[in-house]
Amino acid sequence: MYKLIKKISGIIIIGILLCTLLAESPVFSEENKTVVYASPYDILPTDIFSTWIKIVKLWQSAVLVGLYKRSSDEGYRFIPVLASREPTIELLNKTETGYAMRLIITLKSGITFSDGTPITADDVKYTYYLHLTPKLKSAQYNILKYNFPTNDSIIVKDTNTIIFYFANQDAFYYSYLSIGIVPKNIYEPELLNNNFNFADPIKYVIGAGPYKLTSFEKTEDYSYTASLTINEKWVENGFPTPKIDALVFKKIGTAEEAISEFSNNKVDILDSSYKLILEDYNNMSNAKIERISGTSIQELSLNNIHPIWGRTAQLDLFLNKTFSYYNGKTYLVWSFWDRISNGKMNESQRIEAARLVREAISHSIPREILNNYTYNFSEPAPTIAPRGSIGIDADLKPREYSIEKAMDIIISAFELAGWKNITTNPNDRPEITGKYFVGNLSRYFPEWNIILMGPNSCGSTIYADTLYLLKDSFTKIGVYVNNTVSVGWDVIAPRTFNFNMSENDYNLPNGLHTPVPLFAQGGFDALLVGYYYGLEWNPYGIFDTYSFLPHGLNFYNWWDSQYDLMIEAYIKELNYEKRIELGKQLDDYFYYHQPSIPLLSSVSVWVYYEGITGLDLLLLSIGTQEWWKLDKQIITNTSTNQRLLPLEFLLSLLAIGLLSIIMRKYRK
Repeated sequence: MYKLIKKISGIIIIGILLCTLLAESPVFSEENKTVVYASPYDILPTDIFSTWIKIVKLWQSAVLVGLYKRSSDEGYRFIPVLASREPTIELLNKTETGYAMRLIITLKSGITFSDGTPITADDVKYTYYLHLTPKLKSAQYNILKYNFPTNDSIIVKDTNTIIFYFANQDAFYYSYLSIGIVPKNIYEPELLNNNFNFADPIKYVIGAGPYKLTSFEKTEDYSYTASLTINEKWVENGFPTPKIDALVFKKIGTAEEAISEFSNNKVDILDSSYKLILEDYNNMSNAKIERISGTSIQELSLNNIHPIWGRTAQLDLFLNKTFSYYNGKTYLVWSFWDRISNGKMNESQRIEAARLVREAISHSIPREILNNYTYNFSEPAPTIAPRGSIGIDADLKPREYSIEKAMDIIISAFELAGWKNITTNPNDRPEITGKYFVGNLSRYFPEWNIILMGPNSCGSTIYADTLYLLKDSFTKIGVYVNNTVSVGWDVIAPRTFNFNMSENDYNLPNGLHTPVPLFAQGGFDALLVGYYYGLEWNPYGIFDTYSFLPHGLNFYNWWDSQYDLMIEAYIKELNYEKRIELGKQLDDYFYYHQPSIPLLSSVSVWVYYEGITGLDLLLLSIGTQEWWKLDKQIITNTSTNQRLLPLEFLLSLLAIGLLSIIMRKYRK
């Protein structure tokens, strides 16, 4: 009897422990093939032209495909989709032809839209014609107009061949060729009848992508829910069969509601815009949480006609020139370093002294504290290139926070001007020429007194706290911040990138450009601002000389012929690998020269169902995805079962104890 009980008890114990182990391991099922994506933003009836809204871009990216598309399998390089192969590229003489390059593209044969309409070169040309029609107010209009200024820029050669004439030699030509193609036969009759309203997604958002829009239903609030199913024509066109039967994009207004829906298995992907923090994840079962480096940046923009840190102020062409403005004010461009050295410093020395001040400012900023203000939805940035972008130098590290190092750099700037005895001792202030306390330098030099400006962003404390911290950082290295101005973009814009300029201000004698003045004259000294650069970082048009206002975004007044050559080579390099290397060199340039001060690079936090595979979060963060790769397996053990694991373990111990007592009794 004892041997029999011993044998049975062993089997029972093993069974209990095995059940416990099995409960701890996820078990997958193939039952459900619907993926639900939740966003905190409204999903509204819109057209193919309003693609600046990320949630719209996302669901439309499953319906619309272009000639080419980014692929995570190819390191985010573009691969042919509707095109049959890479384009044939021919460089042209722009002086003779008006165009810099010609691209010939051949479509795949026999492909159709989801409604069965054949896709031809006419559809491609007409899609671009739509985006280039001003009345349709396409988000792509200005971008496309840059390279396709006339209707003759895009030519249909035959049914399957189309020719793009680019006005500029543009290394990023693929981005122009990735716009979702739509059927001409649906849009042309509407335009001929003067109908410019295409905000009926069911009727007008017809594409050749892996999915098609099957319903667009209004929810209880202002928003809509977009439901997509597999586009059978996608498979017939020779593309891989999507693994998910249906995609649903819906609005869930608050993070609390989204977490509840996720926990109840009603949602599979939570948009990063919910900004969930660590505590939010505690009760979320079957959730996978990932942080990825993003493609936007927060910086402190500097006005480079400033006499202390400005590069433009150090250039001989600008030095001691007076500029007049529409507001009735004038500004004399001058150099602090030229003044205190009694004109003994040459241009390169003045430029270096100004650069040293910018470097000192960068060392004075505690980026980790700034990061805390954003609840860690960012990371300290070494340059103005976002850390999630392609073509950066990943080995660069943010400048360390060190007031001591920053002060030493300020002292070295003074030494370049011949001031050899600068001290940091606040008690040592003898009034001897060349010996000043490096603290509040505005006591001795009024020009070390500035205004910090930043957006109020509807009263967000993040920006207010950041301005206060930056004020403290400046003060510690001798730059006195007289005031911090937190205002709306209606105030910031006319002081910076929308400053009142004309063609006459741009083309002045000796190649000069009227600079945006300092704050006191209606411009700015330093500005807290953010940029979205996208996956392929491209700062062209922001710091190059020929992008001074009104022709670009160079309100920084940065003028550097070396940079002009570097950015020109970068945007013209058609070889992908070479361009990546040039991008890294640009990143290194920005690290050293710092025309503006990098603060934080964005980070996205994504939450999605553990059984989902095929997601690329970097693509998702820029509003696209290779949706046909998406797959989902249901985890059959629920969160309830998982929470019972400690109880199962205790029951196992109890069973072992009871069996042990019984066995001892029978053994006696």
